[in-house]
Amino acid sequence: MSECIHPNTANYRFRRVARITGLKPADPLGMQRIAAALAARRMDDPSSGDGRG
Repeated sequence: MSECIHPNTANYRFRRVARITGLKPADPLGMQRIAAALAARRMDDPSSGDGRG
């Protein structure tokens, strides 16, 4: 399932992630760490993921 969000919403969320975590979503290492954290969260709580768990 594909979800679309407004570009301003995406920008706001990326800025918020950067402010809260100190990670830079535009930096490859920052994005890798963010993706790993999201994957770990989905593994911990399958109901918060993509519906496959």
